[in-house]
Amino acid sequence: MSEPVTATPASSASAPPAPSPAAKTPHRSGRRKARKYALDLLFAADLRQTDAVAVLEEYEPVADPPISSYTRALVRGVAEERGEIDALLRGGLKNGWTLERMPRVDRNLARIALFEIRHGLPAEVAISEAAALAAELSTDDSPSFLHGLLGAIGRSSAEDSPEDAREAGPETGAGTGAETDTMVDSAPRAGITEPTAVAMTADDAIAPWETTAPADID
Repeated sequence: MSEPVTATPASSASAPPAPSPAAKTPHRSGRRKARKYALDLLFAADLRQTDAVAVLEEYEPVADPPISSYTRALVRGVAEERGEIDALLRGGLKNGWTLERMPRVDRNLARIALFEIRHGLPAEVAISEAAALAAELSTDDSPSFLHGLLGAIGRSSAEDSPEDAREAGPETGAGTGAETDTMVDSAPRAGITEPTAVAMTADDAIAPWETTAPADID
């Protein structure tokens, strides 16, 4: 006698599989991976004391998967603006710390964060992302150190450039409780501003040099 056949309920047969956490937040995952790859390339250039763009061009032909547009923009941007970025970092370091004394991971995470902030990514997003990578890749003290350093640079820049706030005009939604989710123009700012409350997070932040989320970030 044959075995009885148990019918599968229609509800369970047709139910789609639950999405994975990565599928729910592909943009955050992609952006953080892009920053991590940029950090790897900047770290290698720092260690070898060579140009970061040269390291990028060395690895790009053999990279698998391909290097994302966001990683390329970060590496090229930090290399091009290295003088201004390092000047901001030197101005924010206190208590005997120097740029050269900073761990290489922290130094290059700070450079990435300042480049993103100078080009319009909200400071709290850039600092949070730098601290998250520092917690994963650097010392136990690195996340709080980067929070303090980058926050101090933001406060100092805001105090030194009050005219920037006047020229910028009121924030979108000021006085109404609404929060802005737009980014500023693509020209780099001389300094950086205090973090402001915004609706945008690292999930949906689009860099100002991009009109849409890059297709090659997975």
